[in-house]
Amino acid sequence: MRFREKFKEWRRAFEAARINEAAEKSPDSDEDEIDPFNPFPAPVEIEITDVFDLHTIAPRDVKLVVEEYLQQARSRGFRSVRIIHGKGIGVQREMVRKILA
Repeated sequence: MRFREKFKEWRRAFEAARINEAAEKSPDSDEDEIDPFNPFPAPVEIEITDVFDLHTIAPRDVKLVVEEYLQQARSRGFRSVRIIHGKGIGVQREMVRKILA
């Protein structure tokens, strides 16, 4: 019985602290926070060459980045581009093949 009372007391204190913490945050504070899913909100410049290594690209961004890279490479006169996708289980390889098909 004593444990339940202590637990309820702890839970009330925790909820009160959480509510106070949420109230202290100003509505403008979200602008200063970094999005954990997009640590680089500004576009990142990638040098366009005839070799493109996907090891530095997040898997969720591969399709968009490869398409844009190929468009930029073509506009700069590259007739061929080597895309390094790595070994692994072949997810990026299949994605690149679908883009090229």
